[in-house]
Amino acid sequence: MGIYDRDWYREEYKEKEKRAQQGLTTRSAPTRTAPPAPPRPKAAITKHALTPVKIAAIALAAGAVSYLVVSVILDHI
Repeated sequence: MGIYDRDWYREEYKEKEKRAQQGLTTRSAPTRTAPPAPPRPKAAITKHALTPVKIAAIALAAGAVSYLVVSVILDHI
């Protein structure tokens, strides 16, 4: 998008703002307003606790992945 395109969009925006302030509608069809949405129910509170076992499993998996990555890199050298 060039400078001239941005200027054109800026001018269009200014015109729409001016028409909106004067109470005029845009050239497009009038838009319908949607009815207000009902309030969302609150999500159930769940406990996602990181237990020492989960932390150890994550650390072990990360170590295994890093070992495999390093071994593949060293094989190609």
